[in-house]
Amino acid sequence: MKISEVVESLFPNGYLDYDSFKATRPKSDGERTRRGRGNLPYLCTDLFALAAVLLQRSGAYHHVAPESKAANVARALGVTKSMRAHWATLGTEWRADGKGRGQPPPTGLVEIWERFWACHEESIYASLSPSQTAPAWWHPALALMCIADEAARGMGFEPPEMARASFQARLLEVALQRQIIADEARFSFSTADPDLVCVLPKSRTPMLGCTLRSLSHNLALLPPRGLARAYWLPSAGRHSVSEGGIGTPKPLNCLLVPMPFRIGARDFGAVRSDEERWGWFQLHPSWCPSSDRVTQEGFQGFWEFIHDLIQAAENDVGQVHVLVFPETAISHAVFRLLTDRLRQTNVELLVAGLFDIKRSEHEPCVHGNYAALAAIGENGLTSYRQKHHRWKLDRSQIRTYSLGSALDPNFGWWEDLDILSRSLDVYVLRGTSTATTLICEDLARHDPCQELVRGIGPNLVFALLMDGPQLKARWPARYATVLAEDPGSSVLSFTSLGLIERSNASGLQPICRSVGLWRDDRGETIELSIPSGAQALCLSLHSTDFEGHTLDGRGDGKVSESWRLTGVQPVKLANDSKHANEIMNGRWPGS
Repeated sequence: MKISEVVESLFPNGYLDYDSFKATRPKSDGERTRRGRGNLPYLCTDLFALAAVLLQRSGAYHHVAPESKAANVARALGVTKSMRAHWATLGTEWRADGKGRGQPPPTGLVEIWERFWACHEESIYASLSPSQTAPAWWHPALALMCIADEAARGMGFEPPEMARASFQARLLEVALQRQIIADEARFSFSTADPDLVCVLPKSRTPMLGCTLRSLSHNLALLPPRGLARAYWLPSAGRHSVSEGGIGTPKPLNCLLVPMPFRIGARDFGAVRSDEERWGWFQLHPSWCPSSDRVTQEGFQGFWEFIHDLIQAAENDVGQVHVLVFPETAISHAVFRLLTDRLRQTNVELLVAGLFDIKRSEHEPCVHGNYAALAAIGENGLTSYRQKHHRWKLDRSQIRTYSLGSALDPNFGWWEDLDILSRSLDVYVLRGTSTATTLICEDLARHDPCQELVRGIGPNLVFALLMDGPQLKARWPARYATVLAEDPGSSVLSFTSLGLIERSNASGLQPICRSVGLWRDDRGETIELSIPSGAQALCLSLHSTDFEGHTLDGRGDGKVSESWRLTGVQPVKLANDSKHANEIMNGRWPGS
């Protein structure tokens, strides 16, 4: 396949170049104006998509060798310090920080493009022997990708010296406004065909491995939208990155409520298959009413419990910024009511696992397994995404959790879950880092969401589970380690107490109350246990800045962030708490 054919497939309707940008005016009918291929793309995200796809499909990216002995191999893509500096300069000039006018692309960038496009009739793949030199287009393509990446610095984030003052970031908004990029297409910041490839900002550059992900700081090349979509959610809630306005970074205090505290075997319903030794199981939660049965009276009791927990935590650690519930902890209606009430508090972000969804009064309540995220504030965003993989309960788990009265251990029981569109929501946390959610099995399965996670590199991953105790020797620790190493995310796996208590009562395992695991890029895994009599844990996290480097050797100016665990404090309510006993015994207030 020729270079020109790849570009044609990526941009079947053309793309925005400098001349078409100058000629294009906003039109009420949303008409799109694009030029043909052959000219330099004017959106850095388009140039990134084009160059990155070619480097990926040709295999050229793994020949990059920054000032090493391998650079002496004929087909190696040697990168020198002067090259990196030149690319960074061109990227900064093209980014045009602090300039709002549409200046033409830098002359040096145009020259590199012309060298690249002079080879547009060449095949993207060539079988080379060790003594053969690299194809002539490889080096300019690498340069174009790196320059586009530098031009996108800060895109999708909030620091005024970066994204809001960047012309390329403003140009992206213009493209959205003119419908050159579809308004809803927050799953790709490029006009490249999303059925082939998507482009979004990124947070972490892997420090290990030789991958295309290792070649960029600011943009991620993601799979086609049909496989899975990542949606970029700009920060729209209340947040402050420093304490007292003095520039000292403040902690991120996360209150973990391991609800349900009790689960009965009757909370599992089963339907057998007529033909094979398997069946479906559903949850019938007794700890929280479904969205079509929530009453104001019952919710008020629940809110008093949560509000008391927040106050108890704040009496110790100061403000609570994030409230987290594990997998299938509450219903959609409770989540929405809770979001409204949290506006009375200092909480910035609510993360919860839901067992149903009811999008409007006129739609039916649909049971399932969802992760929900709400930025608390006047203009806060709310997102919901569905679980990607079904949980299978086998003989060992049925025995460990004493579920034999509800589920025949001679059968394999699959979670009764419709798997529809697969997506990942990436929330911009405090303007400079990102957070996302995974649901139980999604942490363990590579396809499809982990390709999105590794590409974007969220700084903080909330893995919401309904599982047994979170121990260093169990599966969540293994899979959290993978993400902590590549891309370098900090991972919190968090489960409810319900199945842990059933496991403890069975006597088959040592008694344990570890409801969470923390793993970050330093390599240490920390078990998070909740003492008997406590209702929650409060984690204190601090953001640590460090210098990240790409495979070609470019630094990022020490803007990479890693969230580090700096404190764990149990939260215990007074014995006379009105609703704590009901909720701790797996009952909804007033039920």
